[in-house]
Amino acid sequence: MSPWLSDNEKYALIALEVRVDQHTPLLREVAVGYWAWTYVPLKVPLYWREWLGTIQTEAIENSNLILLCKTLTKTSAVLDAENELLKRRVWGFYIGLLLSSTFTLDRPPVMLTGAQTDGEWTSVSKTR
Repeated sequence: MSPWLSDNEKYALIALEVRVDQHTPLLREVAVGYWAWTYVPLKVPLYWREWLGTIQTEAIENSNLILLCKTLTKTSAVLDAENELLKRRVWGFYIGLLLSSTFTLDRPPVMLTGAQTDGEWTSVSKTR
């Protein structure tokens, strides 16, 4: 189970590894449905490792900035228009961050979308 996702919620997230001067932990909802956190590990379930591959898994687990959009859903087992909307929202969140601050990425961002059902991540899709 994830501390940032509840059952019957869909999400899209962007995992970033950024260079920062200060290591200030953050975990907060910055607007309704928009979350950001730093220095809280994002652990990839074992069954994802083969599907994502070692490089992508390490990129996600080494991320020190996560941007997330999420919403309640009735169709957690299906990737659909809700996931596409969440991906557009989190991408806009990321672009807003790029436009409003200066930081350097150590790796390209990784975007994931999916849902949680019965305490497990389901319907996971990696994009970008």
